[in-house]
Amino acid sequence: MKRYAPHIAQDMLIWTPIIRKMCTLAELKTVYTYDDLCDMHEAIALQDALAEMGRRDRETQSKRR
Repeated sequence: MKRYAPHIAQDMLIWTPIIRKMCTLAELKTVYTYDDLCDMHEAIALQDALAEMGRRDRETQSKRR
């Protein structure tokens, strides 16, 4: 069976916290709720935003030198 774009988004919803080592697949199936999964994605978005801000700050500082 072929997979199309809607499945990719659904897969990423599940696999992103696993790839980021926030949980395991077994934990997602047995321990965490959908709300927990949403909270994980919020934390991931915050981590990514902070990392991007840090990258931009370092880039700005290196251009000043």
